Amino acid sequence: MKSIFDFITEKLSLDSNIKINNKDKSDDPTTWEVGDIIYTHWGYNMVIIDYYEIVKATGKSFAVKHLKDEVVSGDGQRGERMPVKGEYEDGGKEIRCRINKYGYVKIDDGYAYLWDGKPKEFDHMD
Repeated sequence: MKSIFDFITEKLSLDSNIKINNKDKSDDPTTWEVGDIIYTHWGYNMVIIDYYEIVKATGKSFAVKHLKDEVVSGDGQRGERMPVKGEYEDGGKEIRCRINKYGYVKIDDGYAYLWDGKPKEFDHMD
């Protein structure tokens, strides 16, 4: 009798070495590492982007530093921002955060996501 995995791989013609339930690193904060850059977007009428660098990672908690960022397109009100790696806001003060019971990391007013290396849109128009 075949296992369910064998049955599915045969039906879908997949290589049996492929992980069917492979979660993307960006979706799983438990896989985030020291040196990774994460970002939050928040705001009621505005879209505010903040970037952070992970400086300590221990299981379900992190220490992050708020990175400075720069506008790469648009103006000071709307456009796209990128982090400046190694340059920190607030004198490089560490901020502690944890993965909550729902699997998310919240920093100040926004939920954190792993940065994909692309500029993020912001809108400070109220």
